[in-house]
Amino acid sequence: MRRDIGLVLFAAALLACQPAPSDVDAGLPDAGSIDGGNDDAGSRDAGLLDAGEPDAGNDAGTPDAGDAGAGPDCTGACTATDLMAMFGGASAGFDRAQHGVEPGGGLYVEAHFGGDPACPGPMSPTPDRTLIIAGLRAPPDGGALTEADGLRVTLLDFVGNLSPHPFDRAITARARPRYAAPGVLVSFLLDATFDGGVVNGGFAAPHCASLDGP
Repeated sequence: MRRDIGLVLFAAALLACQPAPSDVDAGLPDAGSIDGGNDDAGSRDAGLLDAGEPDAGNDAGTPDAGDAGAGPDCTGACTATDLMAMFGGASAGFDRAQHGVEPGGGLYVEAHFGGDPACPGPMSPTPDRTLIIAGLRAPPDGGALTEADGLRVTLLDFVGNLSPHPFDRAITARARPRYAAPGVLVSFLLDATFDGGVVNGGFAAPHCASLDGP
């Protein structure tokens, strides 16, 4: 199930505990995006599953890119997550990513630093930071997606190392697939520009059922 509510509430609590900058709304998801229909909202509830759903770790499976439009193999750099965020004089990375599959076949990705590397579970600790990449898919021609195609990138900095805002939404974004086997493994290159910073690099995201759309 999705991961919206817990991290949104956590981020809201952080916001309540600090003076709100005049431009803080620019980084906040729309109020309606917290539900399952809009994925540029806060992260999908710090990884909460239904009470009876086990935390199975990253789903296993044999990759099969099929007709996704990305390369047939994922080796070398394709398997790495090396996203780096740079805001002002501060820089910080993300060391893992996981994806879910939307009902229409789109992809939802969370990249993290800190917390538990397993698939999200009811007791998953809050990571230091999360990058949410929504509206993602692999075009059949292997081309890039941008914000004009519905790509949405949101940074949640829970410890304030990069940004004073709990949410920062990218102004521009571009993602290019390296490998796409939805439900098994997806790998993309990403460039995102924020008001005050950038995130660049690649990510390889195995599947987590807890990130699948409803």
